[in-house]
Amino acid sequence: MLPSEAYLEWEANVRIQARNHIDPQAFPISDPCHVEAAIHYKGRRADLSGSLESIGDAFEGLLWTDDNLIMSWDGSRMLKDNDSPRVEITLRW
Repeated sequence: MLPSEAYLEWEANVRIQARNHIDPQAFPISDPCHVEAAIHYKGRRADLSGSLESIGDAFEGLLWTDDNLIMSWDGSRMLKDNDSPRVEITLRW
């Protein structure tokens, strides 16, 4: 199944934003890690597990070398925010 146009646009935007906030000397990591994602969404709530999978894929090569390094998504959650939709990532390794 091919990704939707909306997903491809979201992923491209996420990757651009991430590059502006990531130290290229420190990332991507290649060690097991733990991720907490606070997903502030607008409109209809998406599926949490699908959202986490999308985040894992979108940050591959930027935060981690491979999303199979993610050992847990503890504390991840969906939060309604029509004014400022965003994803806040906390990464521990």
